[in-house]
Amino acid sequence: MIKYNLKIISLIISVIGILILLIYLNISEQKITKISSINEKMANKQVKIQGTLIRTSTLKDDFTALIIKDLEKEGKIEAVCNCPNLKAYINQNLSINGKISEYNNKLQIRADKITLLK
Repeated sequence: MIKYNLKIISLIISVIGILILLIYLNISEQKITKISSINEKMANKQVKIQGTLIRTSTLKDDFTALIIKDLEKEGKIEAVCNCPNLKAYINQNLSINGKISEYNNKLQIRADKITLLK
């Protein structure tokens, strides 16, 4: 009987711990990275950037390349996403969460989430 109660208590504590971690991950905001500070050492790291969309181009397999300029106009980077055409958002400010990767000796961001800033 005591072993049964101990298992139930352990299970409840484990579930509560997992729920607390999930809530923390959803609430915590990722720090914004300046586009000009992105370098090769940051490859495969998750980043959040903010910038102005200055150009889009459609790639094969419904991928879109976005050229994003830093809000402080210090640098620009290409972001790639599997998203619909975003030409309507040119000259708009965006927030992009994604992973830094290197393609053809250039750094780019594989966008996971794109949000329009107001």
